[in-house]
Parts: sequence; structure tokens; C-alpha cells
Amino acid sequence: IERRHGRAAERGRWESRPLDLDLLLWGALARAGERLTLPHPGLHERAFALGPLLELDRALEVPGKGPAARLLERCAWPEARREAPAWQLPEAMRLVAVEGPPGCGKTALCNRLAADFDGELLLEGASRNPFLDRPDGGAGAGLAARLHVLTRRVQRLGRLEQADLFRAHAFMDFTLAAGDLEAQLALDGDEYDLWLSVHTRLAAPLPRPDLVVLLQEAPAADDAPAAEFAARAGALFRRWPGAVLAVDAARASPARDEDAYLRLLLALGELEAGGRHFFLDPAGGGGPTRLEAAGMALH
Repeated sequence: IERRHGRAAERGRWESRPLDLDLLLWGALARAGERLTLPHPGLHERAFALGPLLELDRALEVPGKGPAARLLERCAWPEARREAPAWQLPEAMRLVAVEGPPGCGKTALCNRLAADFDGELLLEGASRNPFLDRPDGGAGAGLAARLHVLTRRVQRLGRLEQADLFRAHAFMDFTLAAGDLEAQLALDGDEYDLWLSVHTRLAAPLPRPDLVVLLQEAPAADDAPAAEFAARAGALFRRWPGAVLAVDAARASPARDEDAYLRLLLALGELEAGGRHFFLDPAGGGGPTRLEAAGMALH
């Protein structure tokens, strides 16, 4: 590969070259040969190599040298730092939303993705709803409560206008479209019609996510409202005009499981923009599988 890119025979050890490839590790293999030594003889003392390796596997061990995390602490180059995000998303996927049922880890996952992709973070926040925080438990305040949630989410999305223009992506832990489903289930007749008119006016100028990461967990058998919401969310995101990555978070949640999170990162790098749907089973390995509309595993 080096020769195909114009690298000639060596003339000096530290000379400039068009391309330099090093093989650092091959599993647990340890060998010392004339042309190849594994692990790489300088790996254990180079932070710029150990740091990215630990992002791939935090429990990594360097054969014959010990845990990579301990080696990094003793490194001779502690000032090593990242010059660019470790992971890449398609450029067209500028706004990414993480959706799913309550407690599935949406906010935690958003925080990790924003850090790894150096993105803007738009979190709904856990502020208390004043219309529910009443002695009567919010009885009769359904419309006011839903409008409060709507305006809070609209304010968060409005922050994109003041977002860091040097950041290529933004991550949010909600969608206005799923908020419509919540209102449908919480409000009746005229109240929902009024809520929808406000929603339509406020949402019209706001951007729609280019990618939705949908965390799926089957609701409890006796939780009818959650089951109804999951069914409606499945129908909504089957029709979603942008890219959707549906993740089976019941078997291995990327918000809580390191291996599942790594598989999610790898899958995100393989996605294509524009109206395509994918399914990822983090417990099964491999990249995302493109799904036909009728076969999408959305509950």
C-alpha cells in the first residue's frame, strides 16, 4: 500500500514520506522478526497511539507490557491530544435526534455522541413542569402541561441559530414529532386541536432531524399507554422522510454497554443520508442492516 502511494525505498529513518503505515497489534500475538515485530516496539510508550486504541477497547492489554490504560499513564508524551473527532458522520447528517421510551438512556447517549463527534448538545432538560407540580397532581392541566413541554423543546431547538458554526453536528434527546404522539395520548378533542395549532405554528420554521437514532425496548405487558406510544412511534418512524437507525436496546443498550456503544459508533460511520432506514442489533455485531419498509423492526 505504501509503494502504491509513491513511497520509495528508505534513505533515512526519520525522512519525510508520502505514507507511513504501522501494524501495532495482532490480538495477543507476540513475535520479533527481521521485518515485523508485534506488538509495535514503541507502542507502549506512545500516547498518540495508546489513546485512540483505548477508545476502541478500554480493557486492552499490550502483550508483554500490560494494560494499555496503565501504560498510557506512564507515557513519555502526556501532552498528546486529539486534533479532530475520533469518529465521522456523513456531512449531510447535521442534526441527530435520539428517541425512545422513558428510561432507555436517550440523554446519556446524546452526551456521549456529542463528545465523540465534537457536536453541539441540545438536551430537553429535566426541569419541573409547573402545571403538574400542584397539590392536585396536575388534574385538569393536561393542555397547559403539554404546551409547557412544547415551548421548552422549541426553545432548545432555537438554540441552533446561536450554535457554534464550527461544529458540524448537533445532538438532541427529543423530537417534536414524538411530542405530537404524546399530546395525542394525553389530550382529547378540542384540547388536542388547540395544542396542534400551536405546535404547527411553532414547529414550521424549525429544522427536522437528518437522522433519528431510535432506541427500542419492549414495554411491560401491563403498561398499555407505553405499548400504545411504542406502536404509534413505530408507525411514525417507518414513514420518516430522513434516515432512521433503529437500535435493539433491549438486548444491549448503547447507553449502558461499552461493546454496544462501539458497534453503534461503527454503524453511524456506515450510514447513508436521505430517507433510508437501518436496523442495528448491538448484541449481534456487524454494521447496520438496511431494512425494507415492511420489515422494519419498529414496535
